[in-house]
Amino acid sequence: MTMWRKITTTLATASLLALFLGLACSTAGDGGVRAAAAAGRFYPGAPATLRSTVDSLLEKAPAPGADGRPIALVAPHAGYVYSGATAAAAYKWLEGRSAERVVVLGISHYGGPEPVWVDDVGAYSVPGAGVPVDREAVAALSKAGLPAISGAADREHSIEVQLPFLLETLEPGWKLVPVLFTTDRPEECRRAARCIRTVLARETIVCVSTDFTHYGQAYGYTPFSGDDAEIKRRIRELDERAFEHILAGDGEGFAKFLSETGATICARGAVMALLELLPPEARGHKVAYATSGEMTGSFKMSVSYGALLFTLPDDSGQVWETQNPGENPMSAGSLTEQEKQTLLHIARGTLEAAAKDQRPPEFDDLEMTGTLKEKRGAFVTLKKDGRLRGCIGYVEPIKPLWVAVRENTVNAAARDPRFSPVTPAEVDSISIEISAMSPLQEVSDPETIEVGKHGIIISRGPARGLLLPQVATEQGWDREEFLCHTCRKAGLPQNAWREEGTEIEVFTAEVFGEEEGGEG
Repeated sequence: MTMWRKITTTLATASLLALFLGLACSTAGDGGVRAAAAAGRFYPGAPATLRSTVDSLLEKAPAPGADGRPIALVAPHAGYVYSGATAAAAYKWLEGRSAERVVVLGISHYGGPEPVWVDDVGAYSVPGAGVPVDREAVAALSKAGLPAISGAADREHSIEVQLPFLLETLEPGWKLVPVLFTTDRPEECRRAARCIRTVLARETIVCVSTDFTHYGQAYGYTPFSGDDAEIKRRIRELDERAFEHILAGDGEGFAKFLSETGATICARGAVMALLELLPPEARGHKVAYATSGEMTGSFKMSVSYGALLFTLPDDSGQVWETQNPGENPMSAGSLTEQEKQTLLHIARGTLEAAAKDQRPPEFDDLEMTGTLKEKRGAFVTLKKDGRLRGCIGYVEPIKPLWVAVRENTVNAAARDPRFSPVTPAEVDSISIEISAMSPLQEVSDPETIEVGKHGIIISRGPARGLLLPQVATEQGWDREEFLCHTCRKAGLPQNAWREEGTEIEVFTAEVFGEEEGGEG
């Protein structure tokens, strides 16, 4: 029995009756019911017709074509007449599955009061049924720093149109966690992902509600032209590039793709957050693709729909990387001595290969713990005779820690523009230092910055400068000097940190390294 069938046969109280008939409206903070806003427009408004429509779409959807346990999906949010078959291809994988929570990440097409927020209501109604919102999760997200706001998404359809499919496929007992995005700034999406991690239990499904390329003058996006066949081909190529980054879990590549192409993809921020949340073992599958241009017979205007799925092996013990609600967002898992030695071994082997202009080793023989596989920023510093010989890193957590160390060892050895590439003759005289970074945190009061503990990033517009925590200690700077030097690193006036419009972020770092002149 699906959750839809079970719910519609148990109308125990007047409040539940109002919920299922869609008569109650949400009000701030009261846990009220959000009325169906898209019924009769994006999907059928009559309960029986909606049920039969969803059942028919699922029946026609292809059977799952790969082994594995589904943990996340990407599905379109257009009207069912256009995108319903594509969405059904993704939801088909959930048939008969159970879940405690379903986190749906959508876009607010109408804007909103915050870049990202959780819809603070008691339930969502759809024709003939209702979906309870996980109030415990709403409270946990609010505690973690994601605002809980009611009423700001009452007209929005992106989350609502996913619910009939969820009701018909998942076993009863799950609750909804509705999260809305109006931003695609990578740093804000990463912060949202860190908050969302606090509510990811083992039996959690994450759904992203998004449509892909919106082509045509009405959408302000015509990067290419030609006859319908040519436009169709070019749109598909564009969408396939987006799919490639998403299925590979490549958040950095996806953000770069968006910047380079201006691709008109809905809920880009929600996609970025999903890519931050996916565990390293997740496997991506493209299960369906369609365009409205094919359905209407004209590509003057066309919207693309993609169904993507992420699975873990059935025998995988891991599901989601979680964070406790009470954890300090500046904290990151401490590395054991063995993990530090593993990272130094990776850096040393990579340095030796880079000096010979060889590909770095894969290090398949090393045990990569969960901590080493977590996405985390990292800098690699090379020193020779106590002097800097190269230093490059990733500020943001865009790669697993061990991969970030390997890549930035190559960068420090061969791509630091301040130095010539390291030669084989130098390798034995170079020592390696690694800085494993915590998540970034904005600061409004510079007085809270602690010299020796915090690294600083100062940015204004395109200008951005970073200094690691140990730099201030090595140079003997006080807090004000540290801020001034970071401004200079950004190419800004030294007192820019005092001015409105300048953003200051801080981070901490675990710093460890070899003895001078080699591995130790």
